[in-house]
Amino acid sequence: MKKFKDITITVPADIVEILYKTQYVNDEYCEFDISIVGGIDGKLKARDLIGIWDKEVHDLEWEDAFTKIRKWWADEAEERAALEEKRVIEQQIEALQQQLKQKETKAKKKGWLW
Repeated sequence: MKKFKDITITVPADIVEILYKTQYVNDEYCEFDISIVGGIDGKLKARDLIGIWDKEVHDLEWEDAFTKIRKWWADEAEERAALEEKRVIEQQIEALQQQLKQKETKAKKKGWLW
């Protein structure tokens, strides 16, 4: 029988922050997780069971998993920022359309030939 030893895994602070934010701040990511699996070599590996941050669902060394998670989170942050910019632009367009409608109504009432 193979002898196993205690294993300590150090999770970097930025990964802990991502874990926190995916659960309590950005709840659209509530399915995000890092699963711990036993590797054939007796070491503990990281796995993304549903393919959020690792589309191929591999058993990964911890540093490789942390690298993939950081990249995934940076990509998601870029997308969230772009969506916010889009929302602001859409609001600006709506406000401008309202202003234009008001000007057109005024022009019609005054009989201006636009």
